[in-house]
Amino acid sequence: KKNNPANEVIKNAIAQKKENSESANNYKADFYSRGIFRIKDAPKKILGQKFDSFDEILDSTRSGILYLSETVSKISYKKPDKLKEVIVASKVSGNDNGFSFNSADSANFDFYENYLTFQLNVVSPIADNAFNYYKYKLEGTFFNENNTQINKIKVTPKRTSEPVMEGYLYIVEDSWAIYAVDLSVKGEQIQMPAMNTLTIKQNFSYNSQSKTWIKNTQTLDFIAGMLGVNISGRFTYVFSNYEFEQQFNKRTFTREVLTFEKGANKKEDIYWNQLRPVPLTNEE
Repeated sequence: KKNNPANEVIKNAIAQKKENSESANNYKADFYSRGIFRIKDAPKKILGQKFDSFDEILDSTRSGILYLSETVSKISYKKPDKLKEVIVASKVSGNDNGFSFNSADSANFDFYENYLTFQLNVVSPIADNAFNYYKYKLEGTFFNENNTQINKIKVTPKRTSEPVMEGYLYIVEDSWAIYAVDLSVKGEQIQMPAMNTLTIKQNFSYNSQSKTWIKNTQTLDFIAGMLGVNISGRFTYVFSNYEFEQQFNKRTFTREVLTFEKGANKKEDIYWNQLRPVPLTNEE
């Protein structure tokens, strides 16, 4: 059996996990998130009943935006599960009906951990036991702007009935850190039947202060549909201005995980236009 170069890269990535994630165990950062839900070709009737709950926002093709939100906050994080988020600015139109990944806590997908938490725990492609669940193929290598070699690896589940992901993992040569992630899971794999697919993309950049690769952007795309209603959405996240803390003040983390600064929901457009790291699309 000939040697699979992708397996070597993945073995190295698994072996270096602790080291690669440890430097980002304690940090403060600025956090921006944006969520949008769209409905497309909404049916006029569902099971014979008139479906008009969204009529005021639908256009002539019965499509429209159900929900749009933006949040700017400051986060403090201490691995594994201490998080404090102070929302500096927030803007919401429409209703997310309780399905929200707006907060930093709900955006915390860490592929260095063995599992990602959904309804069912999803096995990370670099989990300690990942080779029981996945096959890997090295699809190519390229060099980034700093001349660092990146390995592009196709990740395929051995059995699609299990809570596993499919897509691409990009691993930095030599340090074996994650450079980027582009992985999808199907709703039925995580016991969310209304969800067709959920795709997580992450990009990391080298941080000279912590001498490690740190997540700077992440998107979460989903397509959901039941009874002919097609809803798609995207959450976009940007992490910036990281400060790495050796030790947090004992009073940093309390039971209060999420707090709003006074006037957070009253910021003017000019504030948003200056601060928004990803410009709004025409549709938004």
